[in-house]
Amino acid sequence: MIRFAWRACFTVSVLATVVRTIAANAQSQATSTIVGTVVDSAGQPVPHAYVYERLSGSYVVADAEGGYRLPLLPTDRPLIIGVRRIGYRPMETTVSSNSVGQAPLRLVLSAVVRALDPVTIDASSGGYNEYLDRSGYYRRMAHAIDATFITSQQLTQRNPTEITQMLRNVSGVRIVSMGGMKRGVKNSVPLGRGGLCVLGLVVDGKRVEFEAPSVEAIQPRIPAMVNGRRVSALNDPSSGIQGTIDELVPPSMVAAIEVYPSAASVPNELQHHVHACGLIVVWTKFD
Repeated sequence: MIRFAWRACFTVSVLATVVRTIAANAQSQATSTIVGTVVDSAGQPVPHAYVYERLSGSYVVADAEGGYRLPLLPTDRPLIIGVRRIGYRPMETTVSSNSVGQAPLRLVLSAVVRALDPVTIDASSGGYNEYLDRSGYYRRMAHAIDATFITSQQLTQRNPTEITQMLRNVSGVRIVSMGGMKRGVKNSVPLGRGGLCVLGLVVDGKRVEFEAPSVEAIQPRIPAMVNGRRVSALNDPSSGIQGTIDELVPPSMVAAIEVYPSAASVPNELQHHVHACGLIVVWTKFD
């Protein structure tokens, strides 16, 4: 009985020691979190900056509003908080451990001003085009996700005899021949993603109807439905068609082309041109 009591006391003593050790380690390894924002010298948020604590290696990437939350920071020493962002001077600041969590930490970055060499734009060589700029071409090119932009340089290099030749290697587009020639021009038709409908045509900001088969003629086993109604590609022989796409758009007159292979890929500003499929947007040359 005495031996049992001694063992129980010993066990309790060991457990108490283990608990004290764990508590001491937890206290020595206590961590804190710093929250705040990254801004520029004008007080505007700097999105997606890289925020870090130098000695621990902890880091986060700020959100689109410059906000950040840097966790797991030690509390037993001063913290060296740094921030990096392309276009801004790197900066670091020291934060005392007892001030962590008292208030959001605002990190201010200074923009790097770089002098650039003068740039000369030669419009005749297929560079900047004021008409394309006013039409929003360059802006859409910069923000497009699922689209292909064909420049005047590419047109010059390829020197196509038909506009559909430039579309054959475009992602999401398939060019099919409906057989034969019409008025000396191949009857080629551009199909959008999935090959279920014919791409629409917009020339200099206006929708242009061209000769194209119905959806059922292209893919008779898979009827196309939009808002619960059966639809055709673009038009039918009674809709006042003007000819094939290669007849309507001579490559020699084209300054640039935008290709959107599905209706979902068409930007909002061009959505009013969409019927049931994507768009081919053509901008012509002006002397």
